[in-house]
Amino acid sequence: MAYRDGLPQVEGKGKSMVARRLEHLDGIRGLAAFAVFVCHFIQVFLPHVYYLDQTGGHGLWEDEFATSPFNIIVNGNFAVCLFFVLSGYVLSHRFLASGDIEGLRRLAAKRYLRLALPVLAAVLLAWAILAMDGYSYGEIKPITRSGMTDAYATFIPFWGAVGDGAIGAFFNGSWRLDPVLWTMQTELYGSFLVFGMLALFGGMGWRWPVYAAAIAIFYNSYYLAFILGVVLADYQLQASDRDAPLLMTLLAVALGIAFGSYPYYGAEHGLWSIMPDIGSAHKPVFYHILGAALLIQAANHFSRVRQALKHPLCRFLGRISYSLYLIHFPLVCSISAGLALLFFPHMNYSMAITLAFLISVPLVIALATLFTEWVDQPAIRLADAFATRLMPRSHQREPALDQAPQQMPQAQKIAPLPLQAEPT
Repeated sequence: MAYRDGLPQVEGKGKSMVARRLEHLDGIRGLAAFAVFVCHFIQVFLPHVYYLDQTGGHGLWEDEFATSPFNIIVNGNFAVCLFFVLSGYVLSHRFLASGDIEGLRRLAAKRYLRLALPVLAAVLLAWAILAMDGYSYGEIKPITRSGMTDAYATFIPFWGAVGDGAIGAFFNGSWRLDPVLWTMQTELYGSFLVFGMLALFGGMGWRWPVYAAAIAIFYNSYYLAFILGVVLADYQLQASDRDAPLLMTLLAVALGIAFGSYPYYGAEHGLWSIMPDIGSAHKPVFYHILGAALLIQAANHFSRVRQALKHPLCRFLGRISYSLYLIHFPLVCSISAGLALLFFPHMNYSMAITLAFLISVPLVIALATLFTEWVDQPAIRLADAFATRLMPRSHQREPALDQAPQQMPQAQKIAPLPLQAEPT
């Protein structure tokens, strides 16, 4: 079994227990990436769903949708929190299963390159569309009444785009051509928070109090999601393979949906109005993270949900999820916006945006698939080669990064481990 960014990549018919238990996470990641794409499409064309008290709707039931738990389907921030919890989970799973400190070091060594190379390519794609005057968002914004800033109103020099993609998105919050890259700094820093915590405390029997302390320290930031991901991974490795009681699973799903659908605007409506403040935490972020953790926990311990998430379509979306996340925003503001601008004079608003969406979906997915093959997969191989050259594998009998960790007896997993695992 091969590992990619800590997550087992299953090939062939011989699947280990670890592989089978984690396949469904790719499905979650794929669905989350698609939800972010739909979120930004709706932010462009039906902005009243997100800016409930700031823009007028188009008479398409935006109010009703925005103030119901169904908004979780297009709640982009919740989907991002799913990514962050999953990162904490998969980046820690292998070390917690095997105690492979060498694998943890190599994973840390390649992390920046693994994230940055596709980001740079995505920014250059966005720049190329800008250089060809391919964006129509500025033209449709008065029609759709979107509140999003036009990221493409000002031309950015080529080397400025290179700087944003290689450095700015990760270290100084510069994501001028691809606003979804605001997550990259958090993803990189959160990854190293996980690596550091595992290296220092992951092999100790009293690591659970460390988890509790980390939760208390980071409860008011997105880094809470990474900590909860580590906690879920550690718990899953110690839990039995039997499904959790149905009542507990249903409760986790209900709470996960309630928390995950917390809106940025209009939270005084509906069930969210009774949710308490948690110290100084930003309520939408805190509840989105909590909802993401609850739904992942429910999926981990309910076999029917895991099986559904292993559907080939979900796993395909999981394979292209990072590419889909990185390139969808420029494509929505160019392809989708251009299609809508073409359709508006010939049909009513709802029909125009529906047709634009139906055409955009296969085009965006096809381009994300090509990006995966031509950029993301080569970037993974290059990052692996860099880590291998920087930190050659020892000749000790430790599992290499591209091998499955040996299955440890249950008692050994619960005992203290020896002094290890990926926008999205």
